[in-house]
Amino acid sequence: MATTEAAPTSNKTWRLTMYEVNRVPQEIISSDIEIKVSPRSLHSELMCPICLDMLKNTMTTKECLHRFCQECITTALRSGNKECPTCRKKLVSRRSLRRDPTFDELIAKIYPNRAEYEAHQERVLAKLTKNHSQDALMNSIEEGMRMQALLRQHKKQKRMPEIEEPLPAPELQVPSTEIEEPIATAVLPDSPATLTESSAATAAKRGRPTVPAASTSSPVPQPSEIELVFYPRPCPTHEKDETRYIKTTDNATVEHLKKYLAMRMQLDSDKQEAGDAKYEENMFSVSIQLGEENYTDLQDSTTLKHVNSKMWKQNKPLELYFARTV
Repeated sequence: MATTEAAPTSNKTWRLTMYEVNRVPQEIISSDIEIKVSPRSLHSELMCPICLDMLKNTMTTKECLHRFCQECITTALRSGNKECPTCRKKLVSRRSLRRDPTFDELIAKIYPNRAEYEAHQERVLAKLTKNHSQDALMNSIEEGMRMQALLRQHKKQKRMPEIEEPLPAPELQVPSTEIEEPIATAVLPDSPATLTESSAATAAKRGRPTVPAASTSSPVPQPSEIELVFYPRPCPTHEKDETRYIKTTDNATVEHLKKYLAMRMQLDSDKQEAGDAKYEENMFSVSIQLGEENYTDLQDSTTLKHVNSKMWKQNKPLELYFARTV
């Protein structure tokens, strides 16, 4: 006679998160409607906050529902950081995480060939590194040449002409009232103080007024920061140009702004894979609006300090406009 054993009952209870308690089921889209979304707008959602790369083997926190790569969040927990890297909510252990295969399937749907995407990212990064390295090298060379020129000029100013030692003069009997006390000076090599005191003594002997010598070194004024709103000039052929917000020093020139525009446009073009478009600084013009539809073009050598103080004259961020000349 066969006996049946009752299945053991489990007394384990599961605690639902706030998301699971309040979530509302979404209706499945069964029609043929296609929704086009730019991959650039999804980049922040598909990126791991730890490695800043696309999510791989996604793990989601049960408390705050932030997503990370499995290897990244496991390494962070093992190193002793028992908290969410995004919101700092407490994470006890790996039990506070759960796999998210649905999100991995979504990434695979958006980027079917992940290897090709990663190869493209490496090519873009190598190109940016190469360009930035060349710019940094040129800036370093120019800065070194300026410093050498200043150093040579400083040494030339400090170099003293050799003064021949005069022959001893014959002793003269003079009244005691006309004898001047000797001037105590410390003779140092290349010291401008010796020349100044000697010149003052000579002038006093000849009855001429002494003029204080000007200081050879003056403090160099430090540039101050300036906020700038860079609007695209209204143009029907380039309506997609974005407004840019910049914070820089007031000694920057219009030429620097054109170089910045060319670099940003080139980066955006490379990310969007918009062909072999090449942007250069001479392809843009920078102007300021002094009236309704009255735009005044600015010269390349004009500094932002001059524009802000002489042309803008308002207590708010400087507003400039850029346009493409090609």
